This record gives sequence, structure tokens and C-alpha cells, in this order.
Amino acid sequence: MLLEGEQPARVYAQVNRLLQSDGDTAGVESAGVVTLEYPSGVVATVDCSWSHPPEHPTSGGLTMTCVGDRAIVEFDAFPQLLDGFDLAQARPRWEPGGADLDQAMLEAFLEAARTGRQAQPDGQSGLRTLQIVLAAYHSLATGQPVALRSNELCT
Repeated sequence: MLLEGEQPARVYAQVNRLLQSDGDTAGVESAGVVTLEYPSGVVATVDCSWSHPPEHPTSGGLTMTCVGDRAIVEFDAFPQLLDGFDLAQARPRWEPGGADLDQAMLEAFLEAARTGRQAQPDGQSGLRTLQIVLAAYHSLATGQPVALRSNELCT
């Protein structure tokens, strides 16, 4: 995850393997929090979970919430709707999120292949993401934040 070209300096992660409050465990992580600290002092948290019960109306859905210092943006891929709160107008705001995100991703890839342009995200983005994920797993193993030096991440 990049923040205006800045690379994270520290990664901290916590997970659980509970799917339900009755204590049933899953063989894999069912909820996790990864905190990224940037040199500028910005903190980004990725909080992911499969913790909705099967009866929940959005079970299986894909949502994302971004909370910033000037806005909150919420995206739900099913239906594709961008939902947020406009601080300048002090009111909720909704925007259509697009038609078919899978189709848009495939079209962008094919266009890069046809024109020779660099596909986005590119392999370097994937490698940086992998390095952050590996640092998160190291943090899980040690229970401590893991420092990333900028020369450890590809640029």
C-alpha cells in the first residue's frame, strides 16, 4: 500500500481464527488487522474479516471503508456504489461505482498488452505488497511491529 509515493516504515499485525462467537475455529485466519506506519506519521489500518454470520444480508459481499482527515469513503462492490460523507457539504454523498470491476480490470490489462504500456498495478507493486504481507506474518510470529527499511522495499 503506497501513500502518495511514501513507503511504510513499520508493519504490525494481529489475527484470530474464530468465525463465530460460539468458539468454532477456522483452519485459517478469519479476521485480521494490519497497521502500516509511514515515515511522515500517517497510520493506515487494514481491518479485514469474515465475521458476519451467514444470515447477515451482506454475507459474501465486498466492502471497503477509507477514513481520512477530510472525508470518509465507503465502497460496496455489491451493489457497486460509492458511499461517503462530504465534510465540505456536511451531508452524505453517493456515487455510482462503475459497471463491472472484473471487466474493467481485464480491459486495462488487455489494453496494456496491446499498447506495450506498463500494466497497473505492475509487478513492482505486487512485490512491494508481498514484502508488506511477509512483514505482517513476521509481526504475527513475534507479536511486535516489524521495521521496514526503504531499501528493503523495491522502488
